[in-house]
Amino acid sequence: MSAMHETIGFYSVKDICRILNVSRTTFWRMRRDRMFPEPAEMYGRLLRWPIPQVHEWILHHWHGPRR
Repeated sequence: MSAMHETIGFYSVKDICRILNVSRTTFWRMRRDRMFPEPAEMYGRLLRWPIPQVHEWILHHWHGPRR
């Protein structure tokens, strides 16, 4: 992953799965186990994560997918 910059905007589940190189199932398991920050709910049930929050989490918590 290239250098991360503080950016305004949001990531979707698809974006986060791509960035972390994990499946949607793994991502939802991470959410269930509270291993990933809570999303911001937008437009009802649409879930999005603020880009700076995701970048911060990656820098301090992500060690890559388990194999």
